[in-house]
Amino acid sequence: MAVLFATHVLLLILSTATTLHFSASKAARLNMTCSEMERNALLSFKHGLADPSNRLSSCRIAVHGQGFTATTLIDNLNWISRLSSLEYLDLSGSDLHKQGNWLQVLSALPSLSELHLESCQIDNLGPPKGKTNFTHLQVLDLSNNNLNQQIPSWLFNLSKTLVQLDLHSNLLQGEIPQIISSLQNIKNLDLQNNQLSGPLPDSLGQLKHLEVLDLSNNTFTCPIPSPFANLSSLRTLNLAHNRLNGTIPKSFEFLKNLQVLNLGANSLTGDVPVTLGTLSNLVTLDLSSNLLEGSIIESNFVKLFTLKELRLSWTNLFLSVNSGWAPPFQLEYVLLSSFGIGPKFPEWLKRQSSVKVLTMSKAGIADLVPSWFWNWTLQIEFLDLSNNLLSGDLSNIFLNSSVINLSSNLFKGRLPSVSANVEVLNVANNSISGTISPFLCGKPNATNKLSVLDFSNNVLSDDLGHCWVHWQALVHVNLGSNNLSGEIPNSMGYLSQLESLLLDDNRFSGYIPSTLQNCSTMKFIDMGNNQLSDTIPDWMWEMQYDRNVISEVGPRPRVWRVYPRKKTKGMNDDDVAVNA
Repeated sequence: MAVLFATHVLLLILSTATTLHFSASKAARLNMTCSEMERNALLSFKHGLADPSNRLSSCRIAVHGQGFTATTLIDNLNWISRLSSLEYLDLSGSDLHKQGNWLQVLSALPSLSELHLESCQIDNLGPPKGKTNFTHLQVLDLSNNNLNQQIPSWLFNLSKTLVQLDLHSNLLQGEIPQIISSLQNIKNLDLQNNQLSGPLPDSLGQLKHLEVLDLSNNTFTCPIPSPFANLSSLRTLNLAHNRLNGTIPKSFEFLKNLQVLNLGANSLTGDVPVTLGTLSNLVTLDLSSNLLEGSIIESNFVKLFTLKELRLSWTNLFLSVNSGWAPPFQLEYVLLSSFGIGPKFPEWLKRQSSVKVLTMSKAGIADLVPSWFWNWTLQIEFLDLSNNLLSGDLSNIFLNSSVINLSSNLFKGRLPSVSANVEVLNVANNSISGTISPFLCGKPNATNKLSVLDFSNNVLSDDLGHCWVHWQALVHVNLGSNNLSGEIPNSMGYLSQLESLLLDDNRFSGYIPSTLQNCSTMKFIDMGNNQLSDTIPDWMWEMQYDRNVISEVGPRPRVWRVYPRKKTKGMNDDDVAVNA
């Protein structure tokens, strides 16, 4: 039956289609399955497959290493060499690390134009034995393998028609060979996430058709070569996370088609050339985490009409624009942390109607947050204004962002209201007063997503309320260094996902509630500097059997580190005291 099944499938392919495409995802969509015996029969049948009548012209084979037993297929690749008209081959996810002859076998496919070998556990690119015949190859993907050598020079002479070479996420070492200029038709070159080093070769500037160049996450140590300005077709240039030094070339103004410029996380110095402001097709500009200094003026943005992503964080740059400046762009991502924006609050943000992410931590802003801003933030998914001198009353503010960090400012008033969408709320190190109960109990919502709550170092008072049952997504709670009092509520035991609970430096009294033993994922408890009973309950020892929990209780700081073992008979608290 298995042989009949295989025969039927092969005949169907030969008679009705020119595409042979085995894809796990497509099979799943069509709800097609076959037994292991049937698969093996099909594969055995294909091992003897010949194509004398060229019926498999323009053939495509895609065998992914999930669902379909690709590893069985590649025990012997010789059958593929019989498909002389094969144009597309995808063996991604298959295990080829024992197939030492894969290159020779595949080079016998003169019509092959695309070869995808991503995640095939290939660990060596030794030179081919004998002549290769990749005269039509346009796409070669060897990404996410274990290649741990220098890039072999022969690779750049493999095919004169190559337009895409993907070697990302390997362990490639050494310098990029100057002979890379042989890839005269290359459009997409991806060498990111390797261990390449040394200077960047000037010969890269000879690749006049290059549209995408990604050399990020390596260890190149050199200035950016001036011949890069000759890459007039370039749309994406990613040199991030290297050790590049020197200045940003003013000649980048000639890269008129550039859409993505990412130079982040290097050691570039000097100012930002005004000429970058003429790149009218630029969508992403990332100069973050460099040693750049000086002012950013309006001319730096004059023609950036299509800019969506601006990343200037962690530099020595500062913004110097008129108070009424109207930017020519509509940003979606504004990352300006540790970047000089202040002391005034940036009014130009009011004109940005599409922002999703805004970070202005440590931006030197010392100002009252304008009234329009909080309604404006309702569209934002990620908001970070921490470590400034921002002021204002949060009492009647409604917050909707998934992540909100307003910590280390001068905000006052009561706690703000939040939507069920908020996942992280940090207002630590401010002057927030009042009680926590209205925040917890005001609008009970079973769909609350809040997982991180940090109200520490404020002046909150009164008890903790009894509405914790409505906040069961909480993982980290920090209410330390306030004026909170009363007993720790039993309802905190409903926080079944809780990993850390910090209630230190308050005025809590009574005992640690036994309901906290329901928090089976707890890793850290700090209750120091309170008025609690100076005793670790027996159940807490049981919780600590398979975890390392730090617990502080009592009127003075006492730290217990409890190791993964039960309390034995005769052991007292002093036996495990690390610091008292």
